[in-house]
Amino acid sequence: MRVLTVVDEFAFIGIELSLDALFSLDALLLLAAVTALAAVTKLIPAYLASRGLGREEATIVGVGMIPRGEVGIVVASIGAAEGVVDAELFGVVVAM
Repeated sequence: MRVLTVVDEFAFIGIELSLDALFSLDALLLLAAVTALAAVTKLIPAYLASRGLGREEATIVGVGMIPRGEVGIVVASIGAAEGVVDAELFGVVVAM
């Protein structure tokens, strides 16, 4: 029996994504809004928490936090499996 690694799990979640769910204006607007909100709510607190390192280093830390979203992907996957997250919202979270 093969044990799945974290990379395998994320690859499986990506495979579950139906790109058709993102081909509507509502989904694209939601994706843009959620992505902007996620970026701002990661950048600003990380910058503020690390400002003792100096402005340039704090900016690097803040920007470095933006791509982190694995918890949202896992929660969206569980929600999709349980039927409480539809294909469009699942697509938005994974795309974000």
